[in-house]
Amino acid sequence: MGEAAGLQYHADALQMLGVTPRLDPDAVSRITQAEAASGRRLPAALREWYALAGAEELLTLDDNACGVVPLADLLAEFGRAITVVEFYGPRRVNTGYQAFVALDGSDDPPVSVDGDSELVPFAQYVRGLAEYKIASRG
Repeated sequence: MGEAAGLQYHADALQMLGVTPRLDPDAVSRITQAEAASGRRLPAALREWYALAGAEELLTLDDNACGVVPLADLLAEFGRAITVVEFYGPRRVNTGYQAFVALDGSDDPPVSVDGDSELVPFAQYVRGLAEYKIASRG
């Protein structure tokens, strides 16, 4: 696996988590195939996150809490041309917490969280999750 040099969106979050960024060639290939099949590109910030090795687990607190939606699920929604996709939500236990990304054509698309009217850019949302995970270890 190659290093994920030059991260534009998630370097801060990974640094906070103490993770050396590495690309997952399989994830990159799957993303590229989905983009080719749909004729569209994932937003750059979303693509950068899911191209990272371990991206599906980096922000998960534990198996019974919330976590990142698996790449296969995200790409299935993307392939159906859905304009709002789930990024973060319950794993095994219904926590009542979900976050959705609006595929609005921007590189760092807005994220909405259940019950919150404020939208935040995807990279900012990921950084906030990293901060929360660090604080919960305390």
